[in-house]
Amino acid sequence: GHSAPPTKVRYYSQHTILSAGLDRSFRMFSTIQDQQSRELSQGHMAKKAKHLHVQEQQVKLPPVLDFSAATLRENDWANVLTCHHDDPAAYTWLYKNAVLGKHVLRPPALDKAARTREYEEKERGEKPIYKNPMKRGANRVPGQVVDPEAAPRRK
Repeated sequence: GHSAPPTKVRYYSQHTILSAGLDRSFRMFSTIQDQQSRELSQGHMAKKAKHLHVQEQQVKLPPVLDFSAATLRENDWANVLTCHHDDPAAYTWLYKNAVLGKHVLRPPALDKAARTREYEEKERGEKPIYKNPMKRGANRVPGQVVDPEAAPRRK
C-alpha cells in the first residue's frame, strides 16, 4: 500500500481501484487478489536518483491531485490522466502495462515575452495574428490542441 495517506481513491473497474497518495505513488489495487496490486511505474527512479546523487523521492513526480480514467479502448492507448501538485502538465498512463505514458499534455505558453509582444502590437495598432489551436490542419484532427507558436515538424 501507500507509505503516506492517499489523496484520491476511485474504482477503475468492478474489481480494481486506483489510488494516489502523498508518498508520490500512483497505485492499482485488486479487490480479488492482493498479488495483482502494484504501483504504476514512473520509470527507473533508483537509477535516475543514483545518477543525480539525490534520493529516489526527489526524482518522482509530485503528489497526484486528481486523476481520471476510462476503461474503453484501454489496449489501444494511454487511458489514465493525472494532474500533479505544482505542475501545470497532465501526465498519461497506460493502465494495461502499469507505466507512465509517453505523452505529457502541457498548456500553451503564457510567458511574459508573448504577453509583451501582444501588448506592443496592440499599441502600434496592428491586429494580432490569431491562430486557432482547435482548427483542423495538416497532421491534426478536430479538437487536438496544439501550440500555435511551435514550428511545424518536417518529415
